[in-house]
Amino acid sequence: MSREEEEHDEFSSNYGDVTLNELQQTADPKAGKWREAVEGKKWTEIMDLVDELFVFIFTELNEKCKKELEAVGKQYPFEPLKFLEKTLRLTFEEGIQMLKEAGVEVDPLGDLNTESERKLGQLVLEKYKTVFYILHRFPTAVRPFYTMPCADNPLYSNSFDVFIRGMSYFFSKRTL
Repeated sequence: MSREEEEHDEFSSNYGDVTLNELQQTADPKAGKWREAVEGKKWTEIMDLVDELFVFIFTELNEKCKKELEAVGKQYPFEPLKFLEKTLRLTFEEGIQMLKEAGVEVDPLGDLNTESERKLGQLVLEKYKTVFYILHRFPTAVRPFYTMPCADNPLYSNSFDVFIRGMSYFFSKRTL
């Protein structure tokens, strides 16, 4: 394994066999190299980058793979992905408030279970007409101990999850 491969190996995805190095090689040039894109950035800038990357992928798939999506849809019917050009971002507190207003009992400083995540996804779709959103500022109690607390309220952390159809697909955090 070359030095470059070793450097990128530590960034392997937990969601399959695709490494960030492979993503770099296939990504649109405007996305730039992953390391250069994230190095020295604030956690909110990483959130911006991830947001832009997902929206770019969704847009390109819809524009360049129309025929393929139609063919797949005939054999395996699916609901087209609804997303906003400017991605919806909710704080964890806002997500909890939406769940409470819908009658869901949830601990305001606890983690969301699968059922709550799915319900929040449904509520977001009904209210904002999108299935893609970012939930950020999770309680520090439900994140790893090395996640940086928010400067304005240490009960919450500098972290986010990317949700699609009520399921978390990607998460990130600022570490101590």
